[in-house]
Order: sequence, then C-alpha cells, then structure tokens
Amino acid sequence: MKKPVMLSFVALLIGGGVSHAQSAPNWAQNYIPSPREWHDWWASKMDVNGNAGNLVINGQTLSDFAAGLLTSVGDKLDKDNGTATGLSVANPTSTGRASVLYNVNGSIVWELGSDAANADAMILGRYVSGVYKDNPISVDLASGLVTVPDGLTASTLNADTIVGNVSSSTVTATGASTARTLADRALSVTDVRDYGAVGDGATDNGAPFTNAIAAAEADNLEVNFPYSSKGYVVNTGTFTNKMLGRFNFNGNVLSGAALGTPGTGAGVLNSLYTNPWLIVANTKEEIDPAALTLPSSGSALIGHAVECLPNRPNTGDTVTTKRMVSCLYAGADTGTGGASGTNYSMEVRNDVLNLSSNSGAAYEIDLNFNGKVLDGGISRGLFITGGGAAGNTTSSVAVDIQHNDYSGGLLPWSTGISVRDATVSYQAYARSDGSGFLFQGYNSAETEVASIDTNGYAIFAGIATSASYTPTSSSTCTKGAVMNDDSYAYFCTSAGTWKRIALSSL
Repeated sequence: MKKPVMLSFVALLIGGGVSHAQSAPNWAQNYIPSPREWHDWWASKMDVNGNAGNLVINGQTLSDFAAGLLTSVGDKLDKDNGTATGLSVANPTSTGRASVLYNVNGSIVWELGSDAANADAMILGRYVSGVYKDNPISVDLASGLVTVPDGLTASTLNADTIVGNVSSSTVTATGASTARTLADRALSVTDVRDYGAVGDGATDNGAPFTNAIAAAEADNLEVNFPYSSKGYVVNTGTFTNKMLGRFNFNGNVLSGAALGTPGTGAGVLNSLYTNPWLIVANTKEEIDPAALTLPSSGSALIGHAVECLPNRPNTGDTVTTKRMVSCLYAGADTGTGGASGTNYSMEVRNDVLNLSSNSGAAYEIDLNFNGKVLDGGISRGLFITGGGAAGNTTSSVAVDIQHNDYSGGLLPWSTGISVRDATVSYQAYARSDGSGFLFQGYNSAETEVASIDTNGYAIFAGIATSASYTPTSSSTCTKGAVMNDDSYAYFCTSAGTWKRIALSSL
C-alpha cells in the first residue's frame, strides 16, 4: 500500500514534530527540525546550480546521511507487490533545488522539494513513468495554505477555505442513495448573488434579477434575495407580477425605476398582479394550477393544500376527555403608537378575488355532515369569537359588509347575506347585561329608521302587510299577530282569537 506510507512520510516532512529552533547546523541526535528549519537550512547550503553534494551533516556527506536515513525509514515502509519501495536524494530539474524522491521499482513516483517559483513553498511533484508531470500539491510554509489541483479525490478533506472549482464534486446526502454534484445541489435554490446581484443600495441589479428569475422559472425553483441592510436597486429590466415562482425577499428594500409605482397601483415584481398597490416584504409565490389538465369533470385543481388527520383521544393527555386541534394558525398584533388622528391598521388575512368574465367565490367553507356528532357540541361553519381585558371596550364589528368602486363610488352587492336551507335563518341573542339592540336599521343618510331592542320592542318608520288574509272561525293565531284584507284589519288578542276593525272606520 503505497499511498498511506507516502502520506505519512510527507506528513513527517511538511507537518513535522514539534521542535525548538537551534542556530547550529549540527543538530543534536534525535532532534527533529521543523519544516521551516529544514527548508531554510537546506536552501542556504545550495550552490548556484542547486547542488548539495558536499553538504555535511554531523560529519557525514549528504549522500551518506541520506543513505542512513533511507535505510532507517525504508525498514518501516510497506511493500509494493513484494518489492521494497525506496527513497533517494537528488537534484531533478523540476524544482531547481535538491529534493527527496520516492521511488517504486527504481522509478521516481513522487518528489518532495522546494518550489522554484516560491521559495517559501514546498511542492509534492508527480512523475509518470519516471518523467516529471506536475506538482499537484503545494504547501506555503508561511501561511500553511495547501494548493491542490482540479480532480482531487479524497475520502476526507478538512480545510477552512477551499479555493478552486469544486462544482463537479459529488456528495451523497445523509440517508440518500444517489450522489449529486455540488453544482446541482447549489441550484436547488436560485440565489440572485450567483448572477451578479449586489445589495449595496446603489448598483443596478436589473440584469442579475432578470437572469436569476429566468433560470428559476425554467426549473421551477425558488429565488432567494439574501438580506442586505442597504437593499437592492433595480433600475433596468422588464418585470411583471405574473412571473411564476417562489420569491424570498427576506425583508429587503427593493427600489428603482424598473419596479413600477405601487402607490398608484402599478407595482411589479415584489407587488401583486391582483393588487399592485401592495408590496411584498418577505415571501411571494406565483403559481398556475389552471395550467394543468383536469383528469375528470368532477375534479378541481388546487394550488396549495393543507390537511389534518382526524382529532382523536390521546391517553398521554393530562385531561383525556378534552382536546383541541387546529390545522392552521395565523396571528398578529396591531402594535402600539395609535392616537387620535392616526391610522395604523393591521390585518391577519387579506383575500382578494378579482371578477372578470367568470364567476367565483373569494372564500368557501364546507362543513360536511359525514357522521352524527355525539359529544353534544355545536359545529360551526364560521366561528367569530375573542377575548380581552375587562373594560377594554372598543369600536368593533364582527362582520362588516361593504362594496364600492375603486374611486369610492356606488358599486353595491346584490345581496348582503343570503341564507338557504337553515332551520332558523337568523338568530340574535341580547347582551348578557340586557342592554343594546337585536337589530338596528339606517337609511342612506345614516338615520335610524328601524330597531328591535333586547325586549323585542320594535320601532319602524312604517309597516306594510303585503298578503291579504281573512280569518275564519277555525283559524288559529299567535297573540299579537296583525293581518288585513280589503275590508278589515285583524288582531289576534289571544291564541286562536281574532278581533277585527273595519278599515272604513279608520
């Protein structure tokens, strides 16, 4: 096994044992000089031609010293196909200085010597068929920087910094079975910096953004805009709000002429095509589920889906008879700083459906009766509730229905609330303290024209009964009912008892 031996020997020479500097060239017995000491001392003994034949070490010529050294080291080397490998000292033309050579069957394989181009570096030269090929590894003695060639193969590589092209190197993810190149893994997310983007608040990023988004669209990847405190300027390029993909803006400030004017409803890129007045600060996703083909007429295409498996008892709960599960949660806080004359509004959700020539629903809630509920609870299609500290009464509306055109003019709903197939279409309960109203109605001048208080007393600007009804002796009624026909007005004074008054007498 040549490679472990060579690496161990090289480690001895370039990584060496700990030593203490000595000024005399005759090092004490068993003294291990450092790589720097070896290099400096050895280089100082070279003549102008790089020869060291007359070098004397502890009274021995270099040849005799090297022979003894090689004999000592050679005894510890592994065998190569049954033939002992060997080391020698020579002066090949590859470095211009004396080197230590590693031989196999009389042919030079590796060379450890000083780098002719950099006196502060040592190289590990490679030979093919005894002929110098190149020096794939160079060690800078001052900095410790190791330079390796393209195509280096190693099972383990420890380094703070690797300089060079490693994009073709393959990596297998933990637990995976297939290796992928680093270049392929880097493309899992498109980073605008890989296309030249600079977040300095001044450089135009039109071309980098255009190229990054085009690359991401081609492979359906997300585009990442790494955070920069100075933001990104985009003055050139053509961007729209319908470019498909996931955009991670990461709270960056994007500015520039190419982004349009969100303040006038003409923002692009980090604005929305359904509402170009808005600016997306963090994550935006443009998807196109309608581009897919439906397999059958009973199916529907969904852009995003989140499902929860059924809630069920869990014996590990502290209270095993009660548990609540929510599939999704979205929360916010309006913050502080509000005062008279300010308007710091906050919304947890803002759903928009723009109607064109197709109908639609901005929100659909399906409550399917697939089983009989046995716990006695009330199931709700929409549940609006809340809490708060006692005394914090504020102006609030649980459901507010409005509609206007973009300039604030009249563009009303056809129907505000429509209820069908309900046992009770409308149900209102009085406040627990008995105050307030069950109903209040206002005209367009915001003047109250009708009300029903919590006792059921009603005030109306007028009442018109549209159905003609003439009770008979067998007619039943509820006390307080009022009906009329063309001649009489009828009043139910008690259950089943009608009294009438002629309209001509009124």
